[in-house]
Amino acid sequence: MSQVLLDSQNRTLPGRFFNTGENVRKPWRFSYVRHRVRIGSGKGNEIDLLGAAGAEKWVCQSKWVTGRPIGRRIMEELAAQAGTVREDMNPKTLRMWIFAHDGLTGPARKFAGENGIHWTSRKESDELLDYLGLRPLPDLQPQPCCVLSEDSGLFRKKTPAENLRSEADRTG
Repeated sequence: MSQVLLDSQNRTLPGRFFNTGENVRKPWRFSYVRHRVRIGSGKGNEIDLLGAAGAEKWVCQSKWVTGRPIGRRIMEELAAQAGTVREDMNPKTLRMWIFAHDGLTGPARKFAGENGIHWTSRKESDELLDYLGLRPLPDLQPQPCCVLSEDSGLFRKKTPAENLRSEADRTG
């Protein structure tokens, strides 16, 4: 996401990449792009990416969750984080953007539309990265770390030999 913010400075990007009907104009120059910014204590108070370009701030979250879309609760957390940025930094313009690997649920889409949240699924992200001439995202496959022990019926960590066999099975 930070590469997209930095590479697309002073450009207008097609809204289709952000699931919005309007094109998205990026500011002239980001003065900073910070990762993992803590805006308070407790759960839900860490912004994955905070970008600033003068009086414009971008509050961004990345949710690499596969197998299911992101729900409304995550969108509400993003909006709350943006609210804290609005209170603390008083930006003239505040943008919210979330990467959700498998997209959003219906209620989350509705919330995004009502609150001006840009969102990008893996599909749109791949298209956006290609459009900008950036490297594609990696294909991450889950690596099982545990196996069910036949003796006890409990999960245990894989041995190094079992990990090697698993790798050989995946690569053929």
